[in-house]
Amino acid sequence: MVGCLGGLGRSLTEFMMEHGAKSFAFMSRSGLDNPEAAHTVQRLRDAGATCVVFRADASDEETVQRVVSDLQAVQPIRGVIHAAMVLSDGMLATMDSPSFNKAVVPKVKGAIALHKALGTLDLDFFIMTSSISAVLGNIGQSNYSAANSFLDAMAKHRNQQGLAGVSLVLLMVLDVGVVAENDAIESSLMRKGLYGIDEAEMLRGFEAAMHQHGPLASSSSQILMGMDSHDLAESIRSAGGVDRADVYWYSDARFCHVRTAIENDFSSTALGGRNAEETFMVALQSAPDASAALETIARHIFKRVAVILMIPEDNFEPEGRSVASYGLDSMIGTEMRTWLFKEFTLDIPFQELLAPTLTMLELAARSAQALGVDLDSS
Repeated sequence: MVGCLGGLGRSLTEFMMEHGAKSFAFMSRSGLDNPEAAHTVQRLRDAGATCVVFRADASDEETVQRVVSDLQAVQPIRGVIHAAMVLSDGMLATMDSPSFNKAVVPKVKGAIALHKALGTLDLDFFIMTSSISAVLGNIGQSNYSAANSFLDAMAKHRNQQGLAGVSLVLLMVLDVGVVAENDAIESSLMRKGLYGIDEAEMLRGFEAAMHQHGPLASSSSQILMGMDSHDLAESIRSAGGVDRADVYWYSDARFCHVRTAIENDFSSTALGGRNAEETFMVALQSAPDASAALETIARHIFKRVAVILMIPEDNFEPEGRSVASYGLDSMIGTEMRTWLFKEFTLDIPFQELLAPTLTMLELAARSAQALGVDLDSS
């Protein structure tokens, strides 16, 4: 088990013990230095399990080969779970190679090292935890999305060789793991119209993945969680509807069938439905003069920032306070920059967005200029 010494590993190993597993081997760069990792192992040992922990880098092929050989000499390996992950978020245009590889290497090189070391061993399961970001994409996580896409391809490659392999595409798990430990990540994903699952549903996904290999298994190398149209519709409603939530994937032609199902779920008066007369562009085109157009743009920005920061729209002032003073940090600032470019084609540098002199009215004026709105007209 790689990357399974935290909350995910504790939940998963307890579930596996309930189904008869008694011997666990963990691979971790930090070993038992982390108190949570030590606690997880101790709980397993107290419950009667045999546990061995290798302090090793799963992306190092020679090290992984040695670990696999040592384990095989004692007891046959029956299953593998590769759940290593590192987040290194940022916009691709400004991301350097070390930042990109920080998220890619643990997943990609770890999977390759395990695949080579295990050879043609007849495993009951080989599960790699992928992410919904590899399916939908996620702004600011191009490296993480690419790494997970590789795992999807690796699972298919192993299946074509007659080997166990499945990519389990997870969404937010709300009560265990990295999202449960970071409210900012959960809030950001909720604003994108995505939804979460609980620990029990996550474990059902792992159970299904464990049964993907063998004569009764399906031919799919990927188990996809997180694309239930009804749950997506409810989440989009909660985020303020299609026009206010950052549902960046909604117009992607690949998801046209999902979109149709979501829109069938919306009632004619639901927040998720679009009312053409009330859309921003219609309101902007209907503005009688430059002043009204600027006000329309400013109000549109207020609505978006209110959703991002989860504060009332009426709290915003056109002038006087800076945009940054409302609580924009680096993560929210990145999300805001992306939205401004998508809405107005405004490519504003990060430092300028967080400058103490940039007011909401000034931001609206710059957005208007990016759209080609003539503010000098009467």
